[in-house]
Amino acid sequence: MSKKKNVLPGRSAFDRGPTPHFRGRTSVLNKFRILRKRAMRGKEGTTFIIHGAPGAGKTALLDQCQKRAEKDDWNIVKLYTTALWNPDDLLHCLGKSHTQITGLKGEIGVGAEVLGHANIGFDVQRTTRTMMKILQDGKKPLLLILDEAQALGYKDVVPSEMKGVVTSVLNKIHNGDLGKAAILLAGGLKTTLDAFEIFGISRTAMKCVEELGPLSEKSTRAIIYAWLTNEGGAKGDVTKWVGSIAKESNGWPQHIAAYVESAIFHLMENGGHPTSTGLNEVLHEGRIERAEYYEQRVRRIEGGDVICLAKAILDLPAGKIFKKETVMSELESKHSTEKAEGIFCTFIEKGVIAEDGRGYSIPISSMHDWLKSELKLYKERIWEP
Repeated sequence: MSKKKNVLPGRSAFDRGPTPHFRGRTSVLNKFRILRKRAMRGKEGTTFIIHGAPGAGKTALLDQCQKRAEKDDWNIVKLYTTALWNPDDLLHCLGKSHTQITGLKGEIGVGAEVLGHANIGFDVQRTTRTMMKILQDGKKPLLLILDEAQALGYKDVVPSEMKGVVTSVLNKIHNGDLGKAAILLAGGLKTTLDAFEIFGISRTAMKCVEELGPLSEKSTRAIIYAWLTNEGGAKGDVTKWVGSIAKESNGWPQHIAAYVESAIFHLMENGGHPTSTGLNEVLHEGRIERAEYYEQRVRRIEGGDVICLAKAILDLPAGKIFKKETVMSELESKHSTEKAEGIFCTFIEKGVIAEDGRGYSIPISSMHDWLKSELKLYKERIWEP
């Protein structure tokens, strides 16, 4: 009879979404708390944007922002993109039927035909007024949450005839013109800022844009310890396990989840005993998961362009800042300047390159090392004159 496998705790998508052991991001949460207080005091609001590379923990942070707003008795509304121009979809996100909204009879349903692109009797101003009335209804402060917000900038996501409606809705919220406390909390990739700029929002309020990088070592270790002891049922001293996993995860939430998932499985299979042999297996499996994450980041980028990036940073120590020209010169050796510029932007969008206002860098030291290893493997396998 085969041995029954333990079922790992937590979500099926272990490295995505909310987490039961959230730590860190204190500065962001404090800024969001201050913004909520100001919005409630002045009965206004604005847009709060959290962006970063895939795996940086954006969705988990949005979840924490939501929980804190709920404690302050805010009305929480999770949006999908169509709810920014379709009244019926906005009502659905609010959990309301047409008849529950006062003063809107005869106007609701304007967007329903538009969603199917029939455009029957479509009127931009009328739809915009309807959207505003829906958002203004009710006295409770309103927190609108839009995850994966970079999608607003993707081609054909917002129909051309609806861009005027979305522009009006976003700007009304952004400028605090709903006559009530209302905040749009948006999370997404680096290109989220570009997406909002398409709709006329090129400047956000002070301290209302946050780019997520790695967690601090203290937060990283606390998260790992919580997972190993609570879900893994670790018995005895786990200091070595925590330190080793923290070092290899580089404070990157996705990496922490990858190593922790393997660690929990090994602990559950071995009665919670953290052995040296088990740790070696966990680190090995974590490295495989980590490499797969990097491969996913560059999956839609031509292999030769990844090698160009690797060549550009070959002599650069991990974590150091470089100039854009360092990478562009390698890309321009293969492509036109225009195409090289597009590839460079894709590297940023995919979280392979990070920008911090001073320059550019590879945001995760282990990804920096992985790129160099890819270059070494390329040189071993590919002949070049």
